[in-house]
Amino acid sequence: RYFLKLLGNPDKKMKFVHIAGTSGKGTVTNIVHEILNARGTKVGSFTSPSVITSIEKIKVKHKYISPDEFADIVDYLKPFIDEAYREGPYGRPSSFEIFLAIALVYFKKQKCEWVILEVGLGGRYDATNVIEKPLVTAITNIDYDHTEILGKTLKKIAYDKAGIIKQESVVFTTEQRSSLLEIFNKTCKEKHVSLCALPRQDNYQKYNKELATTIARHLKISERYITQGTRRARLACRFEMMQAMPTVILDGAHNRSKIKTTIDNLKKIKFKKLFYVERD
Repeated sequence: RYFLKLLGNPDKKMKFVHIAGTSGKGTVTNIVHEILNARGTKVGSFTSPSVITSIEKIKVKHKYISPDEFADIVDYLKPFIDEAYREGPYGRPSSFEIFLAIALVYFKKQKCEWVILEVGLGGRYDATNVIEKPLVTAITNIDYDHTEILGKTLKKIAYDKAGIIKQESVVFTTEQRSSLLEIFNKTCKEKHVSLCALPRQDNYQKYNKELATTIARHLKISERYITQGTRRARLACRFEMMQAMPTVILDGAHNRSKIKTTIDNLKKIKFKKLFYVERD
């Protein structure tokens, strides 16, 4: 907040959908973005991580931020980074905080009406949690990931992710376990907001789609644009078919729940022999 204040609070006057969760938050962010884009809304989204280039994290309508625009904003931020380093009570902002600041400055410059903001890690202490009044808060699910930071139990992880719940927001989740929903419910009661737990689905793909479309319906977006946006939504390295004969698939699964989804997807295709290549 201190650093954004130096920049003139670029996050103000934009409407936010804030999305956390162990898996699926990038997919949900992308679908909601495409639905708003189909409606003709000036929408930006901030996601992480990227697959090939860092500019993939920042998108307005159907285009990533251009390299030149990115470089110009970095140059604009440099004196403020130096000021925070020299005079600020919190030290120099981290690389993730700087990236978020770049995104917010860009969204303001592009006059975005809506921003879909994906949490980087956890929620309660994530840099994206600096936003004060998201109109929609969503938590996809809870599973083991980043346990060295978030805690070694699912309840501790759920508590951290519940930190994005704020007053004047509507909260949606696809989490099903009652012990974890109790944590969300307790936080919602403290913030005087309502929690909507979506019904059980067969797999994570259906959970993600249902969560995104439920958010869109809450925003009173017509079914026509929901259908258009959902069809257009694509994310790199989410069981992405690169070629056939031989079939080559890229997948970015890196935790237990995501790998389970990858295995479920593999069961749906036919192959004689499977070669698994892992990136260091």
